[in-house]
Amino acid sequence: MKKNIQSISLFLLITLGLTSCFDVPDEFVAPVWDVDLNVPVSVKKYTLADIIKDDPNFIVEYNDPASLGRITYLHEEELTSTHIDEILKIDEFEADAAHRIEEIKIGEIEPISINAGVEEVFPGLSSGSTQIIPSAQVPFNSNFGLNTAFENATFSNGELLFKVKNNLPVGIELRGFQIINAIDGSVLFSRSSNSSDWIIIAPNDSASVPFSLNNKTVTNNLRFESQIFTPGSENQPVVLPEYSAIEITMEVQEGFAISSAVAVLPVQNKVISENSIAVQSGSQPSQFQRTVLGSGSFDILIDNYFDLDLTLELTIDNLFKADGSIFSSSVTLTPNESGRMISEPDLAGWVLDNNGVASEYISYKLGITIHNSETPRAISVEDSVAIHFSFGKMTLESFIGRVSPSDIEIAPDTFNLNLGNPDEILTFDEIILENPNIILEVISPTTFEIMLNGTISISNGIESNELALNNILIQPAGVTGVELKDFGLEELMNSFSEKFPKNFSFSGTATLNPNYLTGSISGKDSITSNLDFVLPLNAGISGGIITDTVKNNLTDNLHGIEDLNYAVVKLELTNEIPLSLACVGTFNDINGATQLNLPPRPIMPGNKDTIFVDPPRVDYKGNTITAGYRIQELELFGDEVKKFLESPIMTFQVRFVTPPNGTNLPVIFNIKDELNFKISAKASYRVDIN
Repeated sequence: MKKNIQSISLFLLITLGLTSCFDVPDEFVAPVWDVDLNVPVSVKKYTLADIIKDDPNFIVEYNDPASLGRITYLHEEELTSTHIDEILKIDEFEADAAHRIEEIKIGEIEPISINAGVEEVFPGLSSGSTQIIPSAQVPFNSNFGLNTAFENATFSNGELLFKVKNNLPVGIELRGFQIINAIDGSVLFSRSSNSSDWIIIAPNDSASVPFSLNNKTVTNNLRFESQIFTPGSENQPVVLPEYSAIEITMEVQEGFAISSAVAVLPVQNKVISENSIAVQSGSQPSQFQRTVLGSGSFDILIDNYFDLDLTLELTIDNLFKADGSIFSSSVTLTPNESGRMISEPDLAGWVLDNNGVASEYISYKLGITIHNSETPRAISVEDSVAIHFSFGKMTLESFIGRVSPSDIEIAPDTFNLNLGNPDEILTFDEIILENPNIILEVISPTTFEIMLNGTISISNGIESNELALNNILIQPAGVTGVELKDFGLEELMNSFSEKFPKNFSFSGTATLNPNYLTGSISGKDSITSNLDFVLPLNAGISGGIITDTVKNNLTDNLHGIEDLNYAVVKLELTNEIPLSLACVGTFNDINGATQLNLPPRPIMPGNKDTIFVDPPRVDYKGNTITAGYRIQELELFGDEVKKFLESPIMTFQVRFVTPPNGTNLPVIFNIKDELNFKISAKASYRVDIN
């Protein structure tokens, strides 16, 4: 991974202590000579363990023999929980239903009749006499007796039998007739005066004709109008009975049906209706087997469009109150009463239980009893009891069944990757990580599957990039680990060219129950997730620089010796870090001003401007076989020795020597990798005994 990791300053205090001792005479006398002093300096060892010893995010592998001692950065970031109760709800829904009577009951319909005596039909004739009856055709009009079963009734189907009984000793013919509603003059039935429509009745005989009542409205006051013909007795005297008459009767046959009526009505047959209301619609609605409600309400508005008192009994078969009883209610409504309300303002603790069957319906049963009337009332099969169901939003404490696939938005969750403060220790031009991994752990308490689609955004403050996570199936009731290395993490992290990425954010969408299966869920459930960073310190590094400051204790150790005229400062470097090193140094006064350079500059013939240390020879596990080694000497004369003694601080800069950016391969960094500094000095002291 390319990365221009910011400077990390390592401050190592390498105490240079003189370990040699010598005695200075109280007096010196001629002659004068030079004495060489070898002054060893304490050795300082610097390991990679010193970088990470105070950072709990770095671990050292001690258990796996194959990676013993390797350094790995581990960090766990807990993301904000996503609460499921946002979708565990039933939105408001409404339903309307109209319940009608299928059959109208009225009182018994008695036959109605006209008894027309011979004197009324044929003037001049009289009952109980012997007479010659002449041929005659006379008009005859008369009202039937009143029907007491209804004032009017409209029949949807049925049959009326029209019957004529002739007890005269001569035959008669009905040559056209009609039956009229006397109230409005409308014609119910008729036969024309055509001979084909005549009704011929022999002496002392009867005849009947059926008429359809389909869609006929019949009043209780009917009139008969006709032409009655008799051929007479052919000039022969005949005996007329004591009561000679023509009897006309109409009778409604059994099996009729009335669509409307005005009548004194008996109690109607009870209307029983079973129906259901869809809680959700769509191709994949939520289907519950059992769900406990956390909140909710409903109103049931009832309008009575019957002109009669009625009692309504309502039972919702799969809705149970908090006490375990099935919800039911009974109300009595007056004729044409509207706006009657059944309300339940708080459904907390109520249960929708469908007896183990997944269904999106609330089932109810309705019983309507229409009471009798003492006065004539209108009734029609179009009359109804209208019911409007209105359920408010319901939250669910728990749900067993098949929940509708629902998207849960995962709000962006931003955090910084805490790598300590590397800018004070080490800087890079390029770094390539090998096999980095971030594990997204998603913990799902529900037994439903969850389909995760999300984005991990990564930034180093200058550049940004994204990693898409598509169609990741989170298994029910457990932990699902998603290794981002399988989604191109290594390539993405190695795409940064200037700074190591520290800023991360995660967002996306979780689809609950994407495959529309049966399961269970609680309103208290939430989806929790973590990001586990596992970054083995297997890296290819370009342009890395370690800066080290060392205290120069030579001034203290040589205090009082003022005639030093020559010195050689020797720097020994032993390298176990798996990279070539390039070192430069300066000797600085108390104000930080450079007094001397190591190697010396300007560059003299035969000198180089950089001290190069070879990398160690390592085995395939990254273990050092032979360390890289280099000695560098700085020769000082006269005033240079004085400058050296006036420089209490030595600053060393160690740079990683690697191929050009993009070509360096990862190497293994181990906890025991060392960089050893050893500094010593040899000084020449002039002894003057005069």
